[in-house]
Amino acid sequence: YRGDHVINYSQRGGISVVTEKQTRTSRLLISRALPADSGNYTCAPSTAESASVLVHVLN
Repeated sequence: YRGDHVINYSQRGGISVVTEKQTRTSRLLISRALPADSGNYTCAPSTAESASVLVHVLN
């Protein structure tokens, strides 16, 4: 999620999620991040607690 909304991959492009099954880890990758990509990002798996991070993209 970004804020309260599910991330829309097709709207911007260059956004992907990489999941490593062995370590049960996922990473959100934002290519060519812009200041407009700043915000609160949350991972909310169905089988674990959610975790959030506040991202600031600088010029």
